Amino acid sequence: MKVSGHTEYKINRFNSFSKKNANIKFGQNIASVHNLENILQKKLKLQRFLASIIGAKNNPKAYNLEKLDGIQKGIKIFEGLSLKEIGFISDKLHHILAVRGCFNNCSYCYAGAKKIIKSSDNFTATVMFEDLKELFKGYEELKKRSKIDFFYSSKNKQLQSLVFDADNIEVAIPDKNKNMHEFPEINSLIYKLTGMKGIFDTSGWATKSEKYQKRAERIVEYYAKDSNIQELYQFNISINPFHGTLEKVKELKKQGKKELAERIYQKHIERIANALFTCIPISAKEEFNTIKRAISDNVPNMDGYYSRDELKLLNDIFIEFSNQCKKDLSANKKYIKTEKQLDNVLKIYKEKLGLSTKSKIEDDIETELTAGVKLEQLIKENNPDMDDIEFAKLFSGIIHTNENLHNLKTLKKYNCSSEKYNKIIDVNGKVYLTDNYTVIPTDIQLNFSNKEKRTQPFFTVVEDYIFSKNKI
Repeated sequence: MKVSGHTEYKINRFNSFSKKNANIKFGQNIASVHNLENILQKKLKLQRFLASIIGAKNNPKAYNLEKLDGIQKGIKIFEGLSLKEIGFISDKLHHILAVRGCFNNCSYCYAGAKKIIKSSDNFTATVMFEDLKELFKGYEELKKRSKIDFFYSSKNKQLQSLVFDADNIEVAIPDKNKNMHEFPEINSLIYKLTGMKGIFDTSGWATKSEKYQKRAERIVEYYAKDSNIQELYQFNISINPFHGTLEKVKELKKQGKKELAERIYQKHIERIANALFTCIPISAKEEFNTIKRAISDNVPNMDGYYSRDELKLLNDIFIEFSNQCKKDLSANKKYIKTEKQLDNVLKIYKEKLGLSTKSKIEDDIETELTAGVKLEQLIKENNPDMDDIEFAKLFSGIIHTNENLHNLKTLKKYNCSSEKYNKIIDVNGKVYLTDNYTVIPTDIQLNFSNKEKRTQPFFTVVEDYIFSKNKI
């Protein structure tokens, strides 16, 4: 017989209590369990009343979660966690990771993404779909019991992401029956649970890969519907001179292999143009855009990475994209069926690529970059005499990051820190803190089925410190 969440909660409470009190009679056990539940409900009712007076009855920060500990008992995914720890995870939960690793190998990557490693008996690069479902069910049951919205502070204010060091086109996770679940399905579940809109970012995919092409087309088809695109904050095609393929082009040019460099460059242009072409059904939507990044002109000796280099890349991509559209009109008519539609699509994409504005085109290119370790390495390779102080003057965020980490290590309580870090749930359920530059391990672990498996270490993980839940 199927057991409801409320009944299951009572059964688990009883089992836990009975083990500790085997010499107490059965009737006394039941009475004790009911008494404990009644005490929690009375405490919850009083706290909810007080929270409602200040207009925050759904906000977990208006409650003393320590005094309500026990409400979460019996929810499998939260086994071993206190209610206060659950509240800590949920506040600024920015990343519920589906996959780890990336093949793009961009020289500017604040996460320092590494190549994807295949899962094995003791290692995992993807979350299990059942674990995600248990996580979502756990939060829903907790809200049902407590009437507290643990995502209250994040709802409609913060974005959520299924990746930290991966390209979203890689999001395809298995369940126990080896069925695959892709980005739209998972993002939709998180959106319905948290109210936080997702972000889909990709740097494209191999044009000859039928698997990725079909996946991309399914994703675009889903978000072409107005009712579905509202689940996203942005759908981005990332275009920049840092991509691993373009790094290879630069290397070949230095070696004098210009013809090979040009062929590889053209393949990359075709890759991005193909991604743009695939996105034609959503191109007019406000949520669809491109991310354009380059290094600021005030950083010396970075030829190949400046706005002018990004601008050349954008123009070359637009020319190739235009050719693909014209070819489609004359042959397949997959997306472009009339001359009028062709003109309209090209106009849209000129704007999305930042090529249509009459003002200075470079203004549309982002040069205030997050100072990650890989970016620091790239700049210092081209400026071997640059010391840490000079670099910090160019990217002051590093100073604040180091200060915040020092404070976190020395302060007794997390709430005393001026920096409130985003939270990451890794694919094995382990929880991390991050400010995008630094990833800080914690001793908090969700009860995922693969919790004993290792994951690839984050590139910027702090190795000499673990944030303790005792500081919450």
